[in-house]
Amino acid sequence: MTKANGVDVEAYIKGEMVLHFSHITLTQRRTDDPMVFFGPGQVHLDKGQLKYVVYHTSTSDEANRHMAMSFSGQAGELVKEHSLFDFEGVDVAGKIWAAKGVDTSGGDYRSDFCVVGGTIEFLSSRHACSGSRQSTLHQVYFDDPHFPSPRLSIAPSLEFVCGESTVTITKDESGCDVTVLNGELSDGFAKAVEKALNVLSGVRLQLGVAEKVWEGHSTVELYSRDIELSNQQLFPPVEIPFRCASDFFGAIFNLLVCFFEQDGAVFYDNWNKLNRAWQAGLESTALNVSVCIEGVLKAYFEALGTDGDFAELSKRAVPAVMRLDIDERVKSLLRSCLGGSGNFKPKTALRALTQSGEISPELAGKWNKLRSETAHAVVASEAREDWQRMVDLTFANIKLFYEILFSIVGYTGERIDYESRGFPSRLPSARICEMDQAEE
Repeated sequence: MTKANGVDVEAYIKGEMVLHFSHITLTQRRTDDPMVFFGPGQVHLDKGQLKYVVYHTSTSDEANRHMAMSFSGQAGELVKEHSLFDFEGVDVAGKIWAAKGVDTSGGDYRSDFCVVGGTIEFLSSRHACSGSRQSTLHQVYFDDPHFPSPRLSIAPSLEFVCGESTVTITKDESGCDVTVLNGELSDGFAKAVEKALNVLSGVRLQLGVAEKVWEGHSTVELYSRDIELSNQQLFPPVEIPFRCASDFFGAIFNLLVCFFEQDGAVFYDNWNKLNRAWQAGLESTALNVSVCIEGVLKAYFEALGTDGDFAELSKRAVPAVMRLDIDERVKSLLRSCLGGSGNFKPKTALRALTQSGEISPELAGKWNKLRSETAHAVVASEAREDWQRMVDLTFANIKLFYEILFSIVGYTGERIDYESRGFPSRLPSARICEMDQAEE
């Protein structure tokens, strides 16, 4: 993609583009007497961040109020009260732009004018399309060595079918371009593509530019790069081989996109949580992976972890317990235990998944072991053997996390075995394959 709504994409990604505005309006987000700055200005990408400048002619006390706000704030206040602004601008070509995540962190004040500047997280412009254009999604990501794999050579590109759409992925020194043509495209689909690529690469890829053409409108979106983002690669679910075949990549990509577009929000939230924990090291990952697994199990396999019949039996037993001639504290404890009987338990769900062959043997026990140790603050000693045991348990749980994903989306191909040293890529165990064949 070279041009999007008149924006030079390559120049933008490289930080060489300046978008000039005939006028920009900044309106403070408050209902009572908001500050408003108005005037010509510009937006450009500086070291990965979208920055703007507005040349405002002062007509009241905006400059004094803005300066006072800049120096306000207190310890523990992450976002200053009333510090966010709404941005609307018209560029010199007459296109209307709106922005999100706008602050006014900079400024230069004079008696009759002020120059207001700040950063923007997201800038977009939408207009009606002329003529008949096919539905199209273009996404250009800032260059990342892990996209979509550090070992993958894309020459000349990956191309495959996703539903009724054709997907093409190309990569060069400036970044990676994902193009989707035709089919039922939407904002939900675009977000699902981004999430699928993040999970496959193991990092939070940073979108630079997106162009969306559907339903008679064309939208271009420009994004800031989070330059402070710690983005070490979390171990990915599958190994993408060198000179990967398009059909191999397309198979797992399609399953993930379909999942994230429909009901994959909870899984992705937990993947993102696990990814953030990985940035802090292995101990943080050990503390979080078992919790993430529990969250995913409850969201997608709650029925397997719940025993309704036992819950009803326990409920009927409560009156008999309350009639016992024992200490009230003991009765209260017994009643509390009975009240939780039959409710969702991740161990129960894991046992059912193991028995049905959806997950590998031994993983449920290793989840329980890690969950127990992290929940009760069991500290590994400095002995190498104890530290290695914690490492092995953590990686086994990463394997379990992905096997649950494969079970949800129906992926039966090769995956990385994090339970084995060397992390080989192999097909699922014979038992899982036999269960899948029996279902067919």
